[in-house]
Amino acid sequence: MRILLLVWVGQTVMLVVSSILRLDLYVDSFGLTQMRFAAFVWMIVVALGLIVLVMQTVQRQSTGWMLIRAFGLGFVAVCLCLLVNVSGVVARHQLTVGPLDAGYVCSLRDGAAVEVARYAPDLCADRYYDLTVYPPQGWRDWGFRNARLRRSLDAIKAEAGQ
Repeated sequence: MRILLLVWVGQTVMLVVSSILRLDLYVDSFGLTQMRFAAFVWMIVVALGLIVLVMQTVQRQSTGWMLIRAFGLGFVAVCLCLLVNVSGVVARHQLTVGPLDAGYVCSLRDGAAVEVARYAPDLCADRYYDLTVYPPQGWRDWGFRNARLRRSLDAIKAEAGQ
């Protein structure tokens, strides 16, 4: 049974790798979006979970051992994604690598404001989107990502003399 399980996991790993390669082709052709970023993160988590499954099978560990590591992988992935400004990553990729979808970049709102101010300050001027990062109205509105965005945007504006 273990050999059949390892063969099945090997097939699944190949499927995940081919999905990652296909996603890379989509990003090259149509640009990076938030959903494509999320799909990439999900595929990485699945691939790492399959590696944990192989380790559990080969080392003859208990199911609890595998579940703890799988939940740990998920927890670490969520924590890392909370620290990453996904809208900024997507906007930077669209503005530097392309292809550029200006409407999509401007619709990313305040998460993309820093990258738009850095690479194409006039990109969203003729659209109805406001690319400013608003300060918190109270202590409940404060967030680590928002504070970083406001600090970066202020530095870019100071550099440009605005």
